[in-house]
Amino acid sequence: MTDQEPKQIEVKYSNKLTCGHCGVSAPMRIMCLASNIEIFTDEFDPQIAAAGMHYELLLCVSCEDVTLRSTYSDSVCPGGYPWEYVYPKVDIELAGIPHDVACAYEAARRVRRVDANAYGVLLGRVLEMVCADRGATGDTLHKQIQNLQSKGEIPERVVSVATALKSLRNVGAHYSAGELDNRHLPILDALVKSVLEYVYTAPQLVRQAEDAMKEVCHPAAESTGSDNEGTED
Repeated sequence: MTDQEPKQIEVKYSNKLTCGHCGVSAPMRIMCLASNIEIFTDEFDPQIAAAGMHYELLLCVSCEDVTLRSTYSDSVCPGGYPWEYVYPKVDIELAGIPHDVACAYEAARRVRRVDANAYGVLLGRVLEMVCADRGATGDTLHKQIQNLQSKGEIPERVVSVATALKSLRNVGAHYSAGELDNRHLPILDALVKSVLEYVYTAPQLVRQAEDAMKEVCHPAAESTGSDNEGTED
């Protein structure tokens, strides 16, 4: 009886994707494929139609955490519609952020799952860059945040959020102050996104909405808008 050589398993990879856990952009290893397809027939149409969901389980080569995505295919789009991420949920890209601030945020995302302390420190750097971009004054980050509030750049609630992020940055930067770990990652995520959304994304969306209204509104309607006051829904 001869020993059989172990069967070689073909390893397949996806196209370049950004991991929702660690932020690294690279091809992911395809761990599993599954489909849930239903066959449809119509007495008036001799062709058989198939439609259903397709799932793909991927492994990040950097953090070795998994991503699950799905797509739907039918006779209209046999190749499948755009993928949707089931886990982890991929955040909508923050709009309106200056390039250097966005690069700093992306750099922080890359170490998110590697070291929570380093992530907190780099997010503190992002906060410092936001203050500098908005022209804040003060010799400390705390004073710069307060200056943004006094200028009307951010409201009191966002000041509290930014101050909490600054405090966690200090914990990550100084051993004697404590230790950040994976339990604090969702908190850090929410804090920095709240600041970026209020300072950059929300104003950008308002400008886009205003531009859209200018495109859809008839010029004559704008000129007679004062005659229609009090009739809006």
